Amino acid sequence: MRTFHLISNAHIDPVWLWDWREGLNEGIGTCRAMLDLMDDLPYVTFNRGEAAIYEHIERVDPETFARIGAYVKTGRWDVVGGTYIQPDMNMRPRRH
Repeated sequence: MRTFHLISNAHIDPVWLWDWREGLNEGIGTCRAMLDLMDDLPYVTFNRGEAAIYEHIERVDPETFARIGAYVKTGRWDVVGGTYIQPDMNMRPRRH
């Protein structure tokens, strides 16, 4: 028997393909969906970065922010990255 591990993560750039308000609200929706999944499945863990998304959630949806905090305390939700918005680290500098 084999065991597979899936590392759930969401990267949402709130200003790439949409208006920044829509992007930030997409971040809330993604977090809510993961929280609901985590409520139903006790073995699911999640990680995400982007301090801007957490800041937005704390300001406009304190209940969701508190739910995230509760999962952080249990070790099932990891805050990763350390940047305000995740940069595209796959880009190479242009050579002249």
